[in-house]
Amino acid sequence: MDNEILQQILSEMQSMKSEMQSMKSEMQSMKSEMQSMKSEMATKEDVESVKQLIRSHHLENIEADDKIMQRIDRLDKTIRIVNRKVSELDIEIELLKDEQGVAEV
Repeated sequence: MDNEILQQILSEMQSMKSEMQSMKSEMQSMKSEMQSMKSEMATKEDVESVKQLIRSHHLENIEADDKIMQRIDRLDKTIRIVNRKVSELDIEIELLKDEQGVAEV
């Protein structure tokens, strides 16, 4: 009888040992997955680094846009000057035609 009880206890303990080994294996697997996730996860420093990079590129883009707008403004002024000169020349041509009595065709 005592032997039977000891056998049952031994059997239960072996069953518990097997379950504990299974749990240990699952925990090791979870630990491995967490370490993998941790290595792939961005750190606070990584995020700050990306923020700084974006800010610097944003500032560069703003500066480039400002330069483009300045060039467009200069081109616009140049075109206005050229248009005025063309208009003045058209007026001079018309005045010369009138002075010479040339009829408009």
